[in-house]
Amino acid sequence: MHSFFARVYDYIKRGIVALPSAIKSFGDFIWRSVIQNQVARAWLFGGVVFVVLVMLFYSSLIPKQLNAEIGERSTIDYEAPRGIENRYRTEQLREKASEAAYRAAVNDPGFYIIADTAAVTARQKMTALFEQIDWKREENEEAIAADISVTTALIQQQAREIQSRLADRVQVVMPEQPLITLLRLDDARYQAVRRQIETIYPRMMVSERISQEAVQDPDSIIAPNLPEDLPTADRNLVRNVLERLIFINQTLDKERVLTSQDIARREVMPVYVTRGTAILMQGKEITEEDMTLLEDLGVLNSGPSRFLMFLSSVVLVVLVVGLIAAYLYIFNREILMATGNLMLIGLIFLTVSIVAVAIGFLPSAWAGYIIPVPMGAMLLAILIDRKVALIMSAILSILAGIVVGYQLQPALVLLAGSWAAVYSLAKVSQRSDLTRAGLVSASVSFLATLILGVLSGGPNNTSILQRSLLSFANGIVSSVLTIGLLPFLEHTFGVTSAIRMLELSNPNQPLLRRLLVEAPGTYHHSIMVGNLAESAAESINADSLLVRVAAYYHDIGKIKRPYFFVENQIGQDNPHEKLAPTLSTLIIISHVKDGVELAAESKLPKQVTNLIEQHHGTDLVRFFYAKATENENSERDRLRESDFRYPGPKPQTKEAAVLMLADSVEAACRALSKPTPARLEAMIERIIKERLDEGQLSECNVTMKDLGILAMTFARVLSGIFHSRIEYPENVVKEFEKKRNTGHAVAH
Repeated sequence: MHSFFARVYDYIKRGIVALPSAIKSFGDFIWRSVIQNQVARAWLFGGVVFVVLVMLFYSSLIPKQLNAEIGERSTIDYEAPRGIENRYRTEQLREKASEAAYRAAVNDPGFYIIADTAAVTARQKMTALFEQIDWKREENEEAIAADISVTTALIQQQAREIQSRLADRVQVVMPEQPLITLLRLDDARYQAVRRQIETIYPRMMVSERISQEAVQDPDSIIAPNLPEDLPTADRNLVRNVLERLIFINQTLDKERVLTSQDIARREVMPVYVTRGTAILMQGKEITEEDMTLLEDLGVLNSGPSRFLMFLSSVVLVVLVVGLIAAYLYIFNREILMATGNLMLIGLIFLTVSIVAVAIGFLPSAWAGYIIPVPMGAMLLAILIDRKVALIMSAILSILAGIVVGYQLQPALVLLAGSWAAVYSLAKVSQRSDLTRAGLVSASVSFLATLILGVLSGGPNNTSILQRSLLSFANGIVSSVLTIGLLPFLEHTFGVTSAIRMLELSNPNQPLLRRLLVEAPGTYHHSIMVGNLAESAAESINADSLLVRVAAYYHDIGKIKRPYFFVENQIGQDNPHEKLAPTLSTLIIISHVKDGVELAAESKLPKQVTNLIEQHHGTDLVRFFYAKATENENSERDRLRESDFRYPGPKPQTKEAAVLMLADSVEAACRALSKPTPARLEAMIERIIKERLDEGQLSECNVTMKDLGILAMTFARVLSGIFHSRIEYPENVVKEFEKKRNTGHAVAH
């Protein structure tokens, strides 16, 4: 047992001794595989952003769970965390509107139609009447045939029997007198009256809508239907019979009534509870309305589970990230492939989201108007791309509206202000343009808030104005934050904005001033190359601003030994005449390395430094190589061509290729004695062909079509620069001088 514990102790001791070494090894592994690996860093950063976004939206969207029952007294005060429709109040108003629409329909004759059963009912009543009359008339005829007297008393008794049967069978209350008259009429007249009733009554009952009022005043319906040529006695008899036969034949048009009720319900505007409205008050009885609101807010324990809410947050973030990735993949794949840009987009998105969620916890209903979405839009427009800024600001605006309580108005205002800022940054030449963009964003946000407030029927004019002022302030603050964050983001992510590029192109930059003073010929050459390269880059849709700035700085390495370069040797001896070709080559080639070092010291952007390093590729220093091969000495056979080539790398981008060609073309064409358009074109084509044949353009994505466009652009620009001057004959010049001097003397 003692030996067992001794071994355990020994293992533990060795483990403790080895722990620092293991931790160090693990740390070294993490450093090599994650921290120093750009792709791994991007994935790690993306994962952190994803998790943080999920937690942010989960914490802002999940409501506090409550226990409540109708009739209980609340033990807490509770305010609406977001704006929501009051379904209880809205439904009450809609029910009232529906009832009012029904009452209006009942009292409106236009909502009635003739019942489908009217014709059948009329036929039943009329048939029953004449069956009874015919039956009694036949009895009377039989009595008369048997010489039995038909007295008035008998006819009255028959009329009463008919009254009783009609009332029982078809609910017709017929007066005694019309029945007596019908029983006493001779057969011809009876048949004539009967035909009139059988013609008028069915037609009237299926063509005339008869209401309760019409039944009480039947003459208004019957009189227009009686023939004008009908004898007065028969007319009165027909009228008396019809007055008792007519009935209410109209019924409500149920479809029209339901449609009217539906329209009335839809016209009721929903009642909303604004964010911050008190729903529960301590000690107050909980009503059905309170419970409906709590249920719709999802704060009752019977509402969605926390896991479901968390899953919803994950799905929301996945949708957002997926939408952004899909947009970049389809429309801007270069950004998707650049991990630095992706990390920058993620950081800006995360920053705005954190601020939005933090502001979302404020109790004010106006919190959504101060979320700095315009700041994110401006940063993305300057550092990444304006189109990316538009899509990202749209997504951020929607998310901002969600986290402040699913409010549409703040989301629309933020979207309008952000897009206005992005569009105002189309032309950026200095940092003050950001202030202008902020003012534009603020003004548009102010107007959008004002208009939406008026259209939505805000609580009062003061409230609308306060929200508008908050929106205006948000635009101004966003521009200030953008100006402050821009240098930090540029330095951290190695992204150079157009503003920074334009600042670097300023002739007052220390490095350019030094180039002008110490190497004026090189400075002039750089400016010429910059103008030439900028036009060429524009013609093939390359980054013309980057090319122009890189052209200004591409030969800064010549500052260290300016007089070893021909453009700076005006009026001086060429020092290369006293040097060996190999040494001269080292001096010439070293200007690239010296330029890269100066660029690093001056903290020039990486994009500019790359173009400085690549602008000669692995080109051959032809003059000194030819001079070295001509020397008659024992070292000749040991010359290596690689010793006379620039170290590279070759151009990796279109921009680097444009700079290389512009530099070579400008220098070669400047050396032409008579730079006619034809000679310029020939020189340009020769230089491009040489670079192509040597493989200097093999590692960049420039196409043959691009090279053709570049050749035409170079020729056009250089023809304008090196245009021939008119040479006047000597005698013309002398005559002009004579006239000028004579005129000068006369004037004095």
